[in-house]
Amino acid sequence: SLIVVLAVVSLSLSMLQAPFGIFYQERFQLAEKTAAQHIGYVLAVVGAVSVIVQGFLIGRIAKLIGEKAAIVYGAVISAAAFMLIAAANSLVLIAVFAGIHAFGLAIITPGTLALISKRVKEEEQGAIMGITHGAASSARVVGPLLGGYMFDAAGIAWPLYTRPAIMVAAAIIALTKTNHLTNRSEP
Repeated sequence: SLIVVLAVVSLSLSMLQAPFGIFYQERFQLAEKTAAQHIGYVLAVVGAVSVIVQGFLIGRIAKLIGEKAAIVYGAVISAAAFMLIAAANSLVLIAVFAGIHAFGLAIITPGTLALISKRVKEEEQGAIMGITHGAASSARVVGPLLGGYMFDAAGIAWPLYTRPAIMVAAAIIALTKTNHLTNRSEP
């Protein structure tokens, strides 16, 4: 179940790799170069938040709420922030909401990997991590194809609007299929 959560998160994120820049450019009627610069600023915010959370905060967050809760809260925070990104009307708002979105994403993966590794024997950890990353990588192959299809078939914004629903699905999977897991981090 946790492997599926990580794959679903990877799928939803990779759906946006190509359409987000085009969506942004059209939404604000910007020249390509200007849109690229703006997207670069947004991605810099995402990267900075990810570094801060995964480099300095994730241990404290896991101790405070537990890995399972971090997965669920991360997915919900990410979904809510992305709905706000899709509706934002300025670069500043997109950057702020992208930072919140990055916070959600930055607590999902470490929590998921920690719970997976805690649930298998030490000698099985390498194999299960390989399977986990393989599932996430497979989702990153399917995601751009799905996002591109939605972009072509339903319109430029559809990959952006479906991402929150997919993140909520990840939260539901984490909540319902991991009942046997504790919510608090084990010492």
